[in-house]
This record gives sequence, structure tokens and C-alpha cells, in this order.
Amino acid sequence: MKFFITLLLSLITLNGYSQQKEYLLDFEPGTPSGLASNWLTFDNDPAAAEVVDNPDLDGTNALDSKVLKVVVGPDNAFYAGVNNSWSDKVFGTWKIDMSVASNLTLSMDVHKNYVGTVGIKMGTASQGTSFQITDQNVGNTVVDEWQTLTWDLSGINPNGDLVNISQMVVFVDWTEGKPNRQENSTIYIDNIKFNAEKLTDAPTTSQPIYGNPSDDFEGNGNITWKADANEMNASFDNPAPGGINTSAKVLEYSDEGGTYSNIQFDLSEDHSVTYDLTSKNVFTLKVYVPTPSTPVSEPKILWLKLQDGSKEEISWQGQVVKEQAYEYDVWQELTFDFSSISTSTDRSRLILQFNGENNNEHVKAYIDDLSYGEGDGTVAEPPADPMDDFEGNGNITWKADANVMNASFDNPAPGGINTSAKVLEYSDEGGTYSNIQFDLSTDTSLKYDLSTKNVFTLKVYVPTPSEAVAQSKILWLKLQDGSKGATSWQGQVVKEQAYEYDVWQELTFDFSSISTSTDRSRLIIQFNGENNNEHVKAYIDDISYGEAATASTIDNALLNISMYPNPASSRLTISAQKTINSAAIYNILGKQVMSLEINKNSESIDVSNLATGMYLIKYSIDNAFGTAKFIKQ
Repeated sequence: MKFFITLLLSLITLNGYSQQKEYLLDFEPGTPSGLASNWLTFDNDPAAAEVVDNPDLDGTNALDSKVLKVVVGPDNAFYAGVNNSWSDKVFGTWKIDMSVASNLTLSMDVHKNYVGTVGIKMGTASQGTSFQITDQNVGNTVVDEWQTLTWDLSGINPNGDLVNISQMVVFVDWTEGKPNRQENSTIYIDNIKFNAEKLTDAPTTSQPIYGNPSDDFEGNGNITWKADANEMNASFDNPAPGGINTSAKVLEYSDEGGTYSNIQFDLSEDHSVTYDLTSKNVFTLKVYVPTPSTPVSEPKILWLKLQDGSKEEISWQGQVVKEQAYEYDVWQELTFDFSSISTSTDRSRLILQFNGENNNEHVKAYIDDLSYGEGDGTVAEPPADPMDDFEGNGNITWKADANVMNASFDNPAPGGINTSAKVLEYSDEGGTYSNIQFDLSTDTSLKYDLSTKNVFTLKVYVPTPSEAVAQSKILWLKLQDGSKGATSWQGQVVKEQAYEYDVWQELTFDFSSISTSTDRSRLIIQFNGENNNEHVKAYIDDISYGEAATASTIDNALLNISMYPNPASSRLTISAQKTINSAAIYNILGKQVMSLEINKNSESIDVSNLATGMYLIKYSIDNAFGTAKFIKQ
């Protein structure tokens, strides 16, 4: 019996320390591999590595995500390539155990504009070589498309230093004994996958949970929080767990008695923490403000101010400020987008100030999940051309075939989501127009560049027809090359949305899966899809072209949405009291990575293939949209 107990304890011990895992280096934000500064190019000074958008959204790697870009040329060494910052162990350390079958392959997706051998190497922090493979020339004749390369590691030296590995190397074009490579030989790398025994994790300073600097007040932050000179309580129990914030600990800010002169707190005790708005420009946080015990007249505005911390008292002269409104008695997420202010001026002081200029109105508040990272600029940027609300603010002549439409028609059913006075009238019940569509592209200088902006929204109202028809109640939005005349349909891209009768509804047409800068100067809105001989009367309003918008977190509460677990590792459940029509998941750069139809009250979503990091899920319920945030572990 003692023998079996000893054996069992030994197995438990081995299982506890032998943490086999799949390593995935996918270059996504919020991961160590997603920091370009963690990747170093060599030798003979190639250009620095870059983390960029996937340049080719089809084939093996069609996900709209981030990839690593490396450019080499004839002046770089035959073994030129890229490796991680191994001395800092930015990915932690691992061990290759050759007795474990899953450890004997390594794969990665590559996209290159040259014919050449891609090699790999791993090494240790003491600069020892664990193994190197530069002669498995599999599929390296493929150019200008994604392919997955797989290396067989079963032939590596089992006596090599396979313990305490911290270095991953990619030789992007091994030219030893071969003709010199061409100038600007470019490779994109994604999804480096291998299995190994994890020895140590990546250091938290290189992989903070919410960005750098950040804080979730669960012991993972790196900032001493102060209000004036008074240290704040950064481990306060969440006063109202629920909704978008079920975490245990938050930051308490209590100034109802007026202790602090300006009702603000300052993160900049350590001036080495700087906010470089040329590289990252969006701050998000969650805030909960209870209704004050004594009524106050404050505007319920939260300012986020960035200052030059080295200038002390006069720093306000060069400060930049963004503001967001807050509500009482609900956790809400506020986003402060500084993307319109692209400057690397030292911003080492961040101040959150309640109630804007009226900061003598004292408050109690709770803060959580502060993050600092990249944004897409859509909060600060006004809607781009074309856009029309038919209140005299548009810039387009609207036509159906050659007939100018009535763009100042009285709203036939003001109410709900559309109380505006004027709308666009589209009346074809009598069949005046042959294909029941209208075309915005009279001015072909209007271009819709889907590589930069890819979402169209509009409001539509369709009365029940006076005579019953069989139309499918589908609205098509088609983008065409306006310069090609009648043949433009051959290269068109189309999205569709269903509409209902007798209610104003907002429809969103998301072309984010089609990342192309091909000239799209003609936009056509076509009722009833292919059945366009079914005539309709309709009213259109508030057409916009830009990036996907995010609904406020107050909408989440109004729609009674819940989402768990958060963080999620394999499955994420989203549920609501009403039917969830559809959902889409976006990474923190606003790129769609998943789309699904739900049409029920609850859905368990498989997120196991998503890279570790923060995501937004956008859902629709009863023609309303909401957005919530979750973390993929």
C-alpha cells in the first residue's frame, strides 16, 4: 500500500510540474508576441520588424488580425531573420521533451513575395542553441499567398540544450550557397505554434493584463493611486457587483466631504510611466457613481486629462482633455479617445477629474479596469463622406436611375429611433423605376475605401404595401466600381439585411471581411434583393459610412444582457430576456473576427480559437445594438 501511495504522489507531483501546453505566437494586441519591441531583426541591420494588419484575407490565413512583417535585402546576412527578446525571456521559458509526441512539430503561417527557404531555431537565455533547422525546404516556392509550413523536430539533437529555452528564431530567407536575394524581400508571419513544457510564465511587466500602464485592482496593476497627496484605497470591495463588472476589488474614490480640493486623482507619481499618443491613444475604464446623499448640481461629466508630469504645477498649460458623461448607480464603461491628438510629447500625468470645471461638486465613485491601448480613431473622428441625415447636412444628390429623389420629405412616422423632421422618400409602388434601387455615385470622386472604413448604417421605414406583394423584405447594399458603367456589377460586393414593416429600424452593413482599397464609387441600395420587381414605398434616414460603432454600456443594462464567464477560455455564454438576433466579435482594433446568427435567448459561443486578449462582442436585439467587452484567456 505504501508503494502505491508513493507512486500516486509521484504522479501527482509530475503532473503538477510537467505543464505541457501549446504555445501560440499570433502577434495580437495584449500578448507578448503582439509587441513589435519584443521582436529583433538581424543581421547587417535589416529594417525593424513591424506588427501590421493581415495583408491578404483569404486562403490559409483569412482572419482579419495582426501579423509580423519583416523585410530583408541583398545587403543582409544569408541567415537574416527575426527573433524575440530572449534575454528578457519575454515569452517565459520552456522545455522540449522529445519523449512527448506533440512536441515534435512546429508550424507557422507565412506569406512572402520571394522563393526561398524559411528556417527556424530555438535557443536559451545563455545563448545556447537548442536546435536549428534550415534545410526542410517544404513549399517554399509559393509566393504572394498564405501557406502553413510545418517543421519535423524529431531529427533534432536530443542531447542539445532543450531546457530553459527562451528564444524563438525565424530565418526568413536562408540563402547560404545560393544566389543573393532581391531588394525588399518581404515576409509576413503569423500563428507560430509549438508544444512544450512550460517552465516559467512571461513576466507580467511584458504582458500586463489590460495594457501598460493599467490596473484591474486585483493585484495586477503597477500604479500607486493618489488623490492629491493622499493614497487611495485600491483594494476596496466592489460596492455593486453585477452587470459589466463582477470583479471583487475596485478603486474607491470618496470625496463627498470635500477632502480633496479639486476632486481628482493623479497616476503620475512615477514619471517614467508615459503615454505616447503616437502609438496608443485610447483609455477605457469602468466607473460606478452612487446617487449622492445630498443633491448636487454637477453635470455628471468625467474628464480624463493628460499632462506633462515633469512641469508640475504649470502642466495644465499643455494638457489634453477628453470627457465622457456618466450615470448614477450603474457600472458603465467609458472610452476616452485621443487619436486626433498624435503627439509623443511627454504625458506622464493622467488625471481623472469628476464633473469637469465644476469640480467643487463632491462625489463618491468607484473605478475599475483602467486600460491604455490602441484605438481605431472612430470616436474622435466625425463621420466621413458620404453621410446624410436629410436635414440639410448631406452632400449628395440622391437619384433612382436618372430621377432625383425627394430628400426633404416629412418623416411619415416620427418616433422610436427616429424623431427627425426630414427623410428621403423612395416611392416605387407604381413601378416607375425598373430595378427599385437608387444610386449615390453621380459624383465618382466619392470613394469607399474598405481598407480604412467598412461599415454603412442607415435607418429605414417601409409601410405595409397597399396591395399584398410577395417581396422578401430584404435590403441589399451593393458597392460597385462606378467608372465601369454597366459592367460594374461584375466586381461588386453585396451585404444584405432584413427589414420589417411599419417601424423605423437601423440596419448595419458590415464589409469588414472585405479589406480592399479597390475603387468603390457607386453605392446602391436595392429593395428585396433579387426580387427587385416587387415594388415598394420606403423612407431612408441617417446614412453614414465609417467604422463600426459601439453602443454604450448603459444599453447593455437596458437590454438585460448577461455574459459569462469573463474572462473566458473556451466558451462564452451570452443571454438576454429577449431574442438575440445576431452577434459579432471584434478584436480591440475593431476588426471583426467572428460573426454568427443566434435567433434565441442564449448562445454558448466557442472562443477557443481566439488569441488571448480583449475583445468586443456586438449583438442585436429588437433592432437595437449593444456592445460588451470580454477577455479571452
